[in-house]
Amino acid sequence: MQEQSSSSPVRSTAAAAPGILPSRGISASLHPSMRPSTCFQGLTSLLGKYAFTLFLAVIGVKSGLDFLTMGTHAQRPVFLNLFAIRLPPTAVTSILHRISGTLLFIALPPLLYFLDQSLRGPEEFEATMGQLGSTPGRLFLVVAGWAFFHHLAAGLRLLLLDLGRGTEFALARRTAVGVSVFAAAAAVVLALVLI
Repeated sequence: MQEQSSSSPVRSTAAAAPGILPSRGISASLHPSMRPSTCFQGLTSLLGKYAFTLFLAVIGVKSGLDFLTMGTHAQRPVFLNLFAIRLPPTAVTSILHRISGTLLFIALPPLLYFLDQSLRGPEEFEATMGQLGSTPGRLFLVVAGWAFFHHLAAGLRLLLLDLGRGTEFALARRTAVGVSVFAAAAAVVLALVLI
């Protein structure tokens, strides 16, 4: 086995890579904005602009906020009873819109199951109608019907609000009450049909 002589030229990795000259270093091949000196200058200017923000982050945001809100802790309520607060009709409609959407999401799998069972044949259809005709089945259909009608009406109301229609205070309150009355009336009609 031959040993390499110490006089044999050894290529450096910097010289082996194309575009990088050993005499100029690795930063010579970088884009001017990515060179270490330029990056350092950008970092220092950024630090100068946001020095106060960084100072608050270093000492802790909590201590900074405690200083700004000093003395207001005693004025906050200890217990907030949501049932004692009288919410405006628009807030009630908004909350009911979320509840009806959640109920629709929960009711969708059983409704699809009942549809699947009713389409399997005449015997399965009769069995499904018997299940839906029971008291729990009727209650399920009335609640799902209320959720559907309320979510539909509230969604259309929100669509009109997004289009700039009905944004006046009095009209917004009336449409919110109208959505709840419509959904309740539709649920009552559905309950009367099912009885």
